[in-house]
Amino acid sequence: MGKPWVYDSTWREGTRLRGESKCSRSEDMDTNKTDLHVYSIGHVMEKTGLSARQIRYYDQVGLISPQRTAGNQRRFSDRDIQRLLLIKDLIQKNLTTEAIKEILEGENIQDADYHTEEQRAKDRLTPKELTSLYPVLDSATLQRILQERRLSREDK
Repeated sequence: MGKPWVYDSTWREGTRLRGESKCSRSEDMDTNKTDLHVYSIGHVMEKTGLSARQIRYYDQVGLISPQRTAGNQRRFSDRDIQRLLLIKDLIQKNLTTEAIKEILEGENIQDADYHTEEQRAKDRLTPKELTSLYPVLDSATLQRILQERRLSREDK
């Protein structure tokens, strides 16, 4: 994907970030300045395993706020990448974007466990409804499926 963008006081071939000093692609990056690196959305996709659409959505709903270039392209910091990895983890725990936003605004990761437990408790108390991707078209088919399931349970 190429090298990440890094802030630099001298202008080389690069892109100016809105409201920031000039930046350029540095061939020899200083490892002590890792918090100054900014990455394109493609690089962030590789690092996080998220799609570009997911990343843009998280920006749209306010879960992240990446910097923008003068050409309105997103540039992500190491902190943004860490935040995206946390968002990905919380989404996998079935938290809503609203709950994630509350957690991130408070920057309290322990809240994530609370919301997860709270969500599990709600799920246990909520009546379940059977659904299927392939609905049964008639009662004879439904009876046959139920009979097959009963027989398979008895065999175990």
